[in-house]
Amino acid sequence: MHGGANVTGFQLVDFSNPMVIKLMQRWNKLDQREYPGSDAPPKYTSALTYDGVMVMAEAFRNLRRQKVDISRRGNAGDCLANPAAPWNQGIDMERTLKQVRLQGLTGNVQFDHYGRRVNYTMDVFELKNNGPRRIGYWNDADKLVLIQDSPLLPNDTSGIENRTVVVTTIMPLMRNPILRN
Repeated sequence: MHGGANVTGFQLVDFSNPMVIKLMQRWNKLDQREYPGSDAPPKYTSALTYDGVMVMAEAFRNLRRQKVDISRRGNAGDCLANPAAPWNQGIDMERTLKQVRLQGLTGNVQFDHYGRRVNYTMDVFELKNNGPRRIGYWNDADKLVLIQDSPLLPNDTSGIENRTVVVTTIMPLMRNPILRN
């Protein structure tokens, strides 16, 4: 069925999440003529974009509650200024963005003091002959956690001793690479 390939992947959107179910129900009712592409489910990039817009909206709401004036009052600023002139409220916006916590289409959305996303989980699936099967999850704290939902089938473990195993590691970019040209 899959040519003997071992296909493993991440699922960023949990389709059993009530928020996702509600969005998918609305998505499936869209008229294809008015919304081309609505005949296929949205991609994970759409979910990330949706969550990003929700984060920005929440940050603006929080700034308004804190009575931080973010208006330009007719002054658009000079986009070509050299050196660049920062937006006066940029520090307030950065601080507020880092404080946002919400449940989005991709799960928990929150950030650390560096602005990196934290406390999120992605399911890990393996493609088997009978379809995809959840084999674990990955999060920023525990990294990869494999689970055993159902016993392995006999053919899953046979002949493993003389097989090639490819391991992929995700590493952060280093500021000072060891090798340089």
